[in-house]
Amino acid sequence: MTGTPVAEAKALYEAGRYTEAEAEARAVARSRPRDDEYAAVALNIAALATGAQGRHAEALATYDEALPAFSRYLELGRGRPEGMTSHAVRPAPKDLSG
Repeated sequence: MTGTPVAEAKALYEAGRYTEAEAEARAVARSRPRDDEYAAVALNIAALATGAQGRHAEALATYDEALPAFSRYLELGRGRPEGMTSHAVRPAPKDLSG
């Protein structure tokens, strides 16, 4: 996703900087039309980052917010948004220490 509107949010998430990743992803989502593919990807990254911070109910609400945009995109027969694969953003590792 290098060079895409969500590249910075993705990099922050992968670096474990979840608060910053969430803020960046939400900013990208706000800056794009609601049915834009990158708005949906940005919301997905925001949801992952929110969940990684332990705010699971809020993360679920953010996934729900992204779902209509992904659905519209898929209904148009475009497949996955550009650069988005099933492994484009990995979930945070679970804390198994306790």
